[in-house]
Amino acid sequence: YGVCWFVRFRASSAESDGLFGSFWHAVSRFVANPDRRLEEDHDTTAVRQSRKRTNHRTPTMGFVTPLLFLLGWCIPSAALRVGAPSAALGSRRAGVVMSAAPHADVVDVAVIGAGLPGRGMGWFHAQQVFSGACPSARLTDVVEPWFLGGGRDSDAGRTFAENVVEPWSAEKAVSFAADVADAFRGSRASSTQEQQEKRLALVAGRTVDNPALFRGAIDAGATHVILEKPGAPSVAELESMAAFAEERGVPVVMGFIKNISPYLGKALAVAEKAEDAVVTLSSFNSYTDETLAECFKRNAEGMLKNMAIHELALAVDFFGVTVDTLAEVRVNAGDVRTLDELTDVVRVDMTLIANDDRKVTIVADRCGPKDGCAASVAVRGVEVASFPMVDDARAQRVAERQAAHPDWIGYLLTQEDEYRVLKETCCAAALKDEFPAGVATIRTAIEALKLAEHLTPIVTEALLKKQDGDDASSAMTTQVHEQAAAKPTTTTTTDGPAANTSVLAR
Repeated sequence: YGVCWFVRFRASSAESDGLFGSFWHAVSRFVANPDRRLEEDHDTTAVRQSRKRTNHRTPTMGFVTPLLFLLGWCIPSAALRVGAPSAALGSRRAGVVMSAAPHADVVDVAVIGAGLPGRGMGWFHAQQVFSGACPSARLTDVVEPWFLGGGRDSDAGRTFAENVVEPWSAEKAVSFAADVADAFRGSRASSTQEQQEKRLALVAGRTVDNPALFRGAIDAGATHVILEKPGAPSVAELESMAAFAEERGVPVVMGFIKNISPYLGKALAVAEKAEDAVVTLSSFNSYTDETLAECFKRNAEGMLKNMAIHELALAVDFFGVTVDTLAEVRVNAGDVRTLDELTDVVRVDMTLIANDDRKVTIVADRCGPKDGCAASVAVRGVEVASFPMVDDARAQRVAERQAAHPDWIGYLLTQEDEYRVLKETCCAAALKDEFPAGVATIRTAIEALKLAEHLTPIVTEALLKKQDGDDASSAMTTQVHEQAAAKPTTTTTTDGPAANTSVLAR
């Protein structure tokens, strides 16, 4: 490298006052800054014109001087490329794998709270970005506080290391960390001071952990956030998180995917054309009696704050139902169980009626028997249309994916398209410095969580009475005009993996 530059410098010095002064004057700015590349249009023309003049006077030196210039320019550049460490190999230091070179046309994504392969929502988000399903995003970092922290040496921790950490860091130099403070270490390692990177934190930890992870991600440098539902264990915490993000100027999108799914729009279009139409939003998981206890523990915030929160968010955004507008709750049917000292709703069929007479029915069932979502329209009690999320056009593809991955939680695959579209929409908008269209905001999440907190004791009490043999409660109607005017139920939250943060004990 030094020899090439010495030859280049001596050649330029020798010619600066002589026969080739005009040539070296044209290229002198490259000598002053060896790391600058040729600007094709302007500089190639200058070199060509200079070479023309020098060749006219002394053909021999006119050939040698440009050759020395090219050697002095190209060889050091090639040496830099050869000598640089391979981005594919990465660099391991203190357990962190540094990420690949940045791209101006993508958003760096850090997934906070991955969970296990095939089961964790965060893992699935990360897997989609890692596999290239979202062209406007690249996965630079994964933060997993448990499987890279206290649970590192457990069987599950070793599974996470073997199936996620090792292959992802080797193939695409994804950086892994246990502490959210290191959320964008991989992204920063591939950035220069001049680059203004877009960094999106996708926060998908346990609901009880998400408030701290959310703040930590923003402190670590997130410029945008996707927050998985419900966002926080309580309304107060979610409101505090919204204020924190607003103060920092960080836009937040919620992980509610159903409002961007075509099936909902189809049902709303039918309902708008029919008088006295009622839309029913249905959601089904595929847990069994054997796996339901694990579901209760993993989603301890309760079914209305977890599974049915999607439908409650739709009720807020598309039907105008909030705690302040709620006039009547009809608990039509359902089931409540207590498993390992945790009591929660397993299934519910309820109709929410706003004070302007708009209404929506929500049906949610943990034990499906299969995963799926649908929106149906009934007129005077007769169903006139039904639209599943997985329609015939994609049913075969979903079936093939489920056959290929039978150990994955079903809804990861039935809702795979929506998860991908949400991330791509958010990242593409971030690159344009815009807020994504059609997505749910944290304000929607706050209203949905208020509804969930408000409805949980109403629904639980009604279903327990039904199960205890009160036949009059089989289609129980609860007038809530006075309750709607009061503040929603405040939930006391306790930390821990088995914390039951919202549901009532029998």
